[in-house]
Amino acid sequence: MSDIHGPKETKAVVHFCPQCGSASVSGSTKEVIVPEGMVRCAACGWAGTRGMLASLEFGHEFASEEDIAKTLMRDLRGLIASDAGSVFAKFLLKWGFLVQPADSKLLARYLAAIARETLGAIIKERAKIDKERVEHGRTRN
Repeated sequence: MSDIHGPKETKAVVHFCPQCGSASVSGSTKEVIVPEGMVRCAACGWAGTRGMLASLEFGHEFASEEDIAKTLMRDLRGLIASDAGSVFAKFLLKWGFLVQPADSKLLARYLAAIARETLGAIIKERAKIDKERVEHGRTRN
């Protein structure tokens, strides 16, 4: 991804907890978990209204939030396929998930699953790190 923005820059807003600075705030996007405009911080437990959140406007080159997620996944899949694909293929062959000659479509399916679960694990771990940072009184990274 380039740091240079094209002529079609999309404006967006990210919201942060006013107490701890975490972006792990439920109800601050399309996903509304708490009722009636209330939001809750998953890191420190703060609760309040959407208007109480710290907000930062920024521009990005993506058409939508879905486009951001797709590009993030595509980047991770490309990384896994190019840099770690042969290592995973050897692992899958060793443990019988693939057989010789290895089916490239089946390998691609495994690599896509590895990328999908890896991204999920990264996002979950980020939330845990945020919560630990708040519990230990550290400032945001």
